Amino acid sequence: MITYANFGIDCSSDDSNLMESYNEFRARLSDFCVDDDMQLYQIPIDSDEYKYAQRFAIEYPVNDYNDANDIPYMYVTESESTYTEYDELDYNKASAYLINFWYFAYDYDDMSSDEFVGFCCDKPSWRIEKCTVQNRNYMIPKSEFGRKKYAKLMLGYAASDEVRKLLIEEGLATDNDFREVTTKNGSHVCYQITPTNKITGFLDYNNGKVVDCCANCGMKRYNPVSEPYYISEELCEQLNGLNCTTEMEGPILENEDKDYDDELSTSLEPLYIVNKTVYELLKKHYPRMQFIPILPGDE
Repeated sequence: MITYANFGIDCSSDDSNLMESYNEFRARLSDFCVDDDMQLYQIPIDSDEYKYAQRFAIEYPVNDYNDANDIPYMYVTESESTYTEYDELDYNKASAYLINFWYFAYDYDDMSSDEFVGFCCDKPSWRIEKCTVQNRNYMIPKSEFGRKKYAKLMLGYAASDEVRKLLIEEGLATDNDFREVTTKNGSHVCYQITPTNKITGFLDYNNGKVVDCCANCGMKRYNPVSEPYYISEELCEQLNGLNCTTEMEGPILENEDKDYDDELSTSLEPLYIVNKTVYELLKKHYPRMQFIPILPGDE
């Protein structure tokens, strides 16, 4: 397993000292550049190059004033999110697995995922912006799912009739763990994975950060947790075949001090987790199905 930090660099100055630092950074880290046009870098966090890039991020922070006023600048940023590569040993060692389907089934052109969500309660009271959760069955064009066996929706994940039937027949799921996805006219397309078993404490165990909370119903908004993920024996005891977290994630909120805007809202989602039995069954029948290993955290 290798975990990478994400860095970006930008320079709009012809100052000789800044240009020297800029060129030094790009030359030293050229092997880690993943997008030369955007000047993005992925650097292993246990490397000397990571410490080098961090030093630049401290020395050349983002200056919003300079950027907004077109004043020459140079800055280096380190993203809060990381990227992790796993090997076969990690997958074998894992105690559970996060669903991470790559193939998308998109919404109708004239609809968005916002049409399938509602506020968390009757009187939402958030500090930064109102948060919503899915509250009605999803709809997509039949052509978007087509012959896929599984797909990522704009909210959650979808499985074919075949996958649903397999899990139910093996006693690893029930009818209630799925919600029908239809077209606008009500024709069946597939099923959304909506586990009835909810586990509590997964994001907290992985040092999840609460960035907002509804003062009325108590729902919390977490920033996305970076990989790798870990799970305790106690949390494993809560697992069924299909599971989701009670904690809800939203898009990364970088500025927790911004003023409340009543016009803004953002959707929250749980994480979807399967136990080892479901993982092994699905990988046997669908070898390309994508998951992220969740490693034992008690070792």
